Amino acid sequence: MSFLCRSDDELLAAWGPVLLGRESGQAAAEMVVKRQRRDGSFGDLSATRRVIALLDDAGSRSGPVLESACRWLERSQSSEGYWGRGDEPALFETGLLTGILARGRYAPERMLYAAADWLAAGFEPERLKFRWRPLAAYAATFANLSHDESDAILQWCGRELERGVLARRFEPVAVGRLLLWCDTPSLPGGKVSAAQVLPELVASQAGDGSFSIGAGDASPLQATWDALVALLRLPG
Repeated sequence: MSFLCRSDDELLAAWGPVLLGRESGQAAAEMVVKRQRRDGSFGDLSATRRVIALLDDAGSRSGPVLESACRWLERSQSSEGYWGRGDEPALFETGLLTGILARGRYAPERMLYAAADWLAAGFEPERLKFRWRPLAAYAATFANLSHDESDAILQWCGRELERGVLARRFEPVAVGRLLLWCDTPSLPGGKVSAAQVLPELVASQAGDGSFSIGAGDASPLQATWDALVALLRLPG
């Protein structure tokens, strides 16, 4: 926790005490409001997704900020249903946004299912092999949204997550983060569970209090936030 508080990332530093129940969250929420632009975004797609994910981690899945952000995302969505540019970046942004928003109140179903249809149309099991970003994207969407392809895709996600863990290709924080995005202690098709991951996550903490996510390419600061949320939210 002290590692987050010492950081120069104002959002993570402000929301850390809220996660631990040490502060009410009013000041942190006001900080988010001040950063939101008139169009509903927080600058660009990645920054907007990051704030939405942070609020979701903090248990905030409704309210004017998210309602306005959803309207911006609906306007920004491509006619094919995705967000972002480039193959893998678009896959990652689309998968995470869809999965996170599917748990909230304000995202229109037509927007979510357009994204899920685009993801399902491009799904190939080979895309998941030891690749955390595509795996996280597909798992997050189809664990949180009921779709005709959800069961089949999640079975592949569960198997590939297990393979990645057994091969030590995914750090414990990355696995914990994926399970959090899926809002589940485990995925069908695999044997990886939160109860297995949490002790390994605790053991991976560095001497300065930080964590490394490895496969997710996140900064130590973001990885430390992810680890804190996993330790607080995943069932042990």
